[in-house]
Amino acid sequence: MPLEESQALPFLTRKMLAFEHATTFSLRIRSQCAGTVTFQIRGFTKAGPFAFKHTSASTSVATTQDFRIPDVPISVNVIDTGDNVRQGQAYIAIYLVIDGDQMMELCSGFVYGGKSITYPNTNTGEALPGRANIGSTSGSNPAAGTEVSISVPTFEIWNIFYVMVQLITDATVANRRVHLRFTNGGGGLIDCFSDQDQVASTTRNYCFAKYGALPDTLDDTEILVPIPNDIYLIPESTIETATTNLQATDNFGIPRVVKEMSVSAT
Repeated sequence: MPLEESQALPFLTRKMLAFEHATTFSLRIRSQCAGTVTFQIRGFTKAGPFAFKHTSASTSVATTQDFRIPDVPISVNVIDTGDNVRQGQAYIAIYLVIDGDQMMELCSGFVYGGKSITYPNTNTGEALPGRANIGSTSGSNPAAGTEVSISVPTFEIWNIFYVMVQLITDATVANRRVHLRFTNGGGGLIDCFSDQDQVASTTRNYCFAKYGALPDTLDDTEILVPIPNDIYLIPESTIETATTNLQATDNFGIPRVVKEMSVSAT
């Protein structure tokens, strides 16, 4: 016996549910994005297509918004139509809401230019498989006699590739030695330092990177310092210098961190 239209598979519709009358359906979007970006939510139900716009909050704070739809969705996708973000910068989840209650997750993942999330799920690969957003961050310029300090923003996770900073020492006779410390938000500490001292009235450019063993760590004005692999810093962790014999008019320059960043779950 052929199925009635209201029983047609494989898609679920309102008429197939015993509680169809007075039942409300919505889509809930939850976004975390390292910036304010407008995303397109598109799809269709048995009643026809729909399209909504959702704007994320800045600084990766989670933002939730509901959109009413007339029936159970047959297809949904979320698109970064303006190519505004890169891989790892925006994580989005879409949920089905019935009568105001969140019932199930339809799809979730990173959304960026050329990469959407869809329901039913499609096998769309990442631009950089297994990676997040790779970029650089510059810290503030410390005052003379002050150490470098950079904090990982709330709702972000960093995988450190390398850190670069310049130190100019004054004429005070003393041997300085620069330490770079990675402090985890939970209280852990990684302390990395050179085997080279910096004397008075000199300029040195420090690069803390994943070198492994180095037969020579000083040449001209460059000092190379190995750091461990896979330094992951959770939100509110810090990257700081701690310099032996730092003088009142010694001066660090603007630090730069090259890292892989992903928005974190909350």
